[in-house]
Amino acid sequence: MTRSNSYTICSVTAMHTLAARLMTDYPDSRVWLLTGDLGAGKTTLVQGLAQTLQSEDLVSSPTFSLVQPYLLPGEQWLYHLDLYRLDSLEEALEIGIEEYLDSGSWCVIEWPDLIRPLWLDGYLHLSIQILDNGCREITAQLTSNTL
Repeated sequence: MTRSNSYTICSVTAMHTLAARLMTDYPDSRVWLLTGDLGAGKTTLVQGLAQTLQSEDLVSSPTFSLVQPYLLPGEQWLYHLDLYRLDSLEEALEIGIEEYLDSGSWCVIEWPDLIRPLWLDGYLHLSIQILDNGCREITAQLTSNTL
């Protein structure tokens, strides 16, 4: 059975802190798949992850660039991808999605449903929902290709 956890977040600071907690709760997951409506807080979560990983880079949404690489200490990388503007799996393959997924680096992908055929067991799927009170509910679950 795939384990899942839910978290309720009501501030930007709490979203940043959640990234550190997710690293503790899911220590073997370096590929994070983020789903949620526009403005749900996907990029805010990535900002928290980059901060936790000690990146000195300013994190912004890669909606137009598609990929934002962030340098981490020890010449490691955090790749932040936004697939919102892509129309097909083929387009994702053309930008090198498999290389990012297989790099061993941190890889966070917004709007990942397009590449569902490439999901492997152990990726961390994070679904962010905006609640009526403005808080966010984040459901975290490891991906599994088994039924």
